[in-house]
Amino acid sequence: MKAGASTHSALVAFGTHQVSFAAKRCYGQDLVAENVSLFHGSRIDDDPVPLGADASMTFLHADGTQHSSFNENSLVVRLDLGQTRVLIMGDAEAGGRLDPATPPVEHSIEGTLLQVAASRSGRT
Repeated sequence: MKAGASTHSALVAFGTHQVSFAAKRCYGQDLVAENVSLFHGSRIDDDPVPLGADASMTFLHADGTQHSSFNENSLVVRLDLGQTRVLIMGDAEAGGRLDPATPPVEHSIEGTLLQVAASRSGRT
């Protein structure tokens, strides 16, 4: 990791965290187990992250708690590139495919995002 760099996660804010990597075999070579110190910055939130001139990224969903499906930990990111917006959903789930008029499962990532969008626009 670059000196002075910090990591950000949905669970941890500010401080140092030890990560242990087990010994592995890679391309015929034995790799030694190693402990690495990660320096955490602020916790991921919904504040836009500036990326450069007229570009930013906003984490709309970041959940680091354990779930039965890894897909429930998918990051949902909105990229704002000038007047263009791109939504990156990862493998976020909303339940099985239903008729588009059927609302998503209430506690799914899609359901959570729609609730947040409705409350910000004044619709509940």
